[in-house]
Amino acid sequence: MDSGNKPFFGSGLKKLKKKDPITISLLRIPPKLIGSVFLFAKIGAGKTVSMLSLAGIYHDHPQRKCKIIDIWGGDRNEHLYWGLPSNQIKYWNYVKKTLKLNKEGPKQYQVTYYYPLMKKLRNNLPFNPPFVTSKIFTIPIRDITHMDFALITGKVGENSAAHWKNVINESKKNDSASKIINNYRKKISKNNAIYNSILYPLVNEGVLQEDNCQFNFDIKKIAEMLDDQETISVFSLDFVDEEYKLFIIGYIIRKITEALDKKRRETIEIIREASKFFKVTDQSIVPDRYKVMKSYLSDWIRMGRRGFHPFLDTQSPCLDENTKIIVNKKIQKIKDIPKEFKVKSYNFDTKLFFELGAKKVDTGTQDCYEIILNNGRKVIATKNHRLFNENGQVFVKNLKIGDEIYTEKLSEEIKKKISKSLKSLWKNKEYRENQIQKH
Repeated sequence: MDSGNKPFFGSGLKKLKKKDPITISLLRIPPKLIGSVFLFAKIGAGKTVSMLSLAGIYHDHPQRKCKIIDIWGGDRNEHLYWGLPSNQIKYWNYVKKTLKLNKEGPKQYQVTYYYPLMKKLRNNLPFNPPFVTSKIFTIPIRDITHMDFALITGKVGENSAAHWKNVINESKKNDSASKIINNYRKKISKNNAIYNSILYPLVNEGVLQEDNCQFNFDIKKIAEMLDDQETISVFSLDFVDEEYKLFIIGYIIRKITEALDKKRRETIEIIREASKFFKVTDQSIVPDRYKVMKSYLSDWIRMGRRGFHPFLDTQSPCLDENTKIIVNKKIQKIKDIPKEFKVKSYNFDTKLFFELGAKKVDTGTQDCYEIILNNGRKVIATKNHRLFNENGQVFVKNLKIGDEIYTEKLSEEIKKKISKSLKSLWKNKEYRENQIQKH
């Protein structure tokens, strides 16, 4: 849609000045992209709509024509929005009249959804030709490097990386994926993480294939995808196990950057929930793959001069404001603590709790879970809040009745401050049973 060069007025709409950046971005030529775009707001603030609208403007404008690649749709499958047509004709006619727009709306984009070939791949994929199509893809195993491995296992040892490089150099184009990983297995120990956690399971899934597989998403197909500016390319990873998502995302981005090195194109790469990576520090108790992804993204977002422009939205999961946590050896409700504080965290290497700097962030109103432990303690948290367990961390939404989570043993001094009513509940056997009650 285009309103020409005139400022507009409308029923209940604020007049926009000619030099207002909103007017420039929405109604005239949007500013040239030179780097990345971050959208930061609390949950429910409309980041998804804003990001899709802004990306759509850069895609549609004849003087920008940016290629859109939606790489990660987050836990709410927001990547599927691209293929949804709008049938609210009356609404769009009102918008057109009110804003004095001279083009029809809404627009139905051409969209291709890409699904990695894995056993959990759903039977029915989006298909509404000529606008919406779906494709499956695989990854050529000889194209994998130690950089990709690190997005599953974290840091990769020099010996493991060297052995893999030698195996690839010695392999032939027509060698099967099974033959290649068997050759690697002969060179390493039985407990090798690259073989056990990456190569064997992903070859077994089917996503890692030999060079001659017709579904391989190699540099040639990446280049063809980038040259098709009109089609929105969307990668659907919602069904992929959590430990492999970053591996696939990282490979796709790495190949895109390689293609842009050979031929510059203006591209927009959409990555939702990027706070998972950018809030990570060296002291954070998270899987190492998140720290690796943060490092990679920090390098990739500097590639604006080559036409690589990530659009990233960030938000933080939260605990209920009345949840009590230990701050400075005192039990306080979250709503009563200062904006910046130190809170207890757990180090899985030393098996000890330690104090870690934290900030209080308002993430708006959300559905929450109340988690009740067999010792009577309870906490209210959003579905995406993480709790510690023997495997590292677990999302609240993935907890099941009977699961165990880590808590710090309370000191006698703190125990005395716990209410008498809660103590009486501890004596109730039925109450003490582990359960999770959704609010």
